[in-house]
Amino acid sequence: MKEQSKKGLLFRSADFKIIQEEVCPEQSSKSIMTEGQNTFNLLFLLSQGIYLEAQDCRTRFLFKKNQYILHYSSQENTSLLWTENPEKLKYLQIQVTYQYMEKLIQPESDHESADILKKMVNNNYIFLHKETPPLMTVEMHMIVKEILSNPKKGITQKLLIEAKIIKLLILMIEQFVEKKNK
Repeated sequence: MKEQSKKGLLFRSADFKIIQEEVCPEQSSKSIMTEGQNTFNLLFLLSQGIYLEAQDCRTRFLFKKNQYILHYSSQENTSLLWTENPEKLKYLQIQVTYQYMEKLIQPESDHESADILKKMVNNNYIFLHKETPPLMTVEMHMIVKEILSNPKKGITQKLLIEAKIIKLLILMIEQFVEKKNK
């Protein structure tokens, strides 16, 4: 029995958009990912050896399984993702609007908040070490799994998704602060 590819919008609200991608190796193992204008994009790479080519700057990256990036896009961009491995191309993309992130972080409240938002906008949360994206923690994996298998609908779904995205952001920021303090 042939496996089916999965691509789809899992959730959308005024502030968030969550897209899951699974492409079977028998089919084209390429995918086009779109980043919306003025959005933060959390990209969780869930299969081995994923190449990403950013169309705006023609930069090519090779990711290992379980790495992630947090990327800010001031304009709409597309990236091509593909794998040369025999397994599925799998990733999860979470888009968060700049307005939501600004409201959440409240940069006007204190210097630390302003610094965090500035670093996020300047894409300082992409590489944990020189040109190496960070690895997902066990807790991040559990949250991603909960997002992918969320059976809730309506307002309970929106609240759960929002809480999970906030928790992912906390874990990411903590990971970078921990690296800085080493």
